Amino acid sequence: MTMTQAIPSGAQALLHEPPGGDPHKLTLVRALGSLVWDAAGNEYIDCTAQAWSNNLGANDPRVIAAVAKQLSEITHARPTYHTPALLELAELMVAIAPNGLDRVGFTLHGSMAVEMAFKLALRNRPDSRHILVLQDAYHGRSIATMAASWPHPNNVFGPIQGGFHRIARPDCYRPRPGLTPDQDAELCLGLLRDTITKGVDGPVAALIYEPIQGNGGHNEFPARWHQGLREVCDEFDILLIIDEVQTGFGRTGRMFATDYYDLHPDMLVFGKGVGGSPSGSSRSPSRPGWPPCRRSSPTTCPRSPPSTANTRHSDCAPCRNATRSSATSAAPDSWCASKSSATSTPKSPHARPPVRLSGGPRHAACSSARAATPDSAT
Repeated sequence: MTMTQAIPSGAQALLHEPPGGDPHKLTLVRALGSLVWDAAGNEYIDCTAQAWSNNLGANDPRVIAAVAKQLSEITHARPTYHTPALLELAELMVAIAPNGLDRVGFTLHGSMAVEMAFKLALRNRPDSRHILVLQDAYHGRSIATMAASWPHPNNVFGPIQGGFHRIARPDCYRPRPGLTPDQDAELCLGLLRDTITKGVDGPVAALIYEPIQGNGGHNEFPARWHQGLREVCDEFDILLIIDEVQTGFGRTGRMFATDYYDLHPDMLVFGKGVGGSPSGSSRSPSRPGWPPCRRSSPTTCPRSPPSTANTRHSDCAPCRNATRSSATSAAPDSWCASKSSATSTPKSPHARPPVRLSGGPRHAACSSARAATPDSAT
């Protein structure tokens, strides 16, 4: 059977496609840099870098070479074993993170990385069972992260979802009538305090938010909102989780969007642009009293050697110089890790120089007649 013959029958067999397949969905057969080609040979500009994942562009030759080399050595190891690729990647992830984010755990994708952060939060706040999320938030499409995201119409999973409470958020573009963005932020911080003290039954374990909301509308927030969230979390002993799956690794011009606001999250979730491989992870600090979360991601393939390959190159200055003490930022066309992750609390954040990564403009989807924009999923 030729590829042309296989496409229609294969599309009909896919569970997530409508009955009979979607005749309008492109079948991509090749990619290079910021370009993709479909089965008919048409060329498109990939304006979203495949859902904000290919920050280096597609098929970077250094990544291909590293993965090929790894495939010739070891292709799979269960989580009860280490591999050199895994250990090198973990060291590099800690090195480029702000000081204090010195532990990292890996899983398969961004949704699971968010869930790992939830597990860490609830494990370290055993008397708490509530997690606060923002209105219009998006944190993934697993059962738990759907509940933490903007409301899904006709959600049939509601009976097995719970523990998440949506809080009001400010809006830089459309603040509430008569208010400036900063005043809107102060109002929402007051409403947050009311939710914590009057709106939930018992203590809150964590608050999670995106520094720039992605699927919920590409919403930015005033600086006062970011600072105020940290203050409120400190006031009520709530863990602050920042979800940078879509904004991390240079997507906003700095390594992480939190760098713009001098933020000190307790955990920071990342994925997508760290390499575009099928993976996710969660970093957390070494803190007295924090038990190891050995069951945070007990899946079979969270640390696949090919996905963790390519963590360092001899010709890559950021990779050569990255150490735990230097927190070196990664340059645009030479950052070499390939994995997704979630991290935890910086004691003293480092401002990083801007980076210019290939694969599209700030935050994401630009419209173009030549753009191929497949469905995004964390």
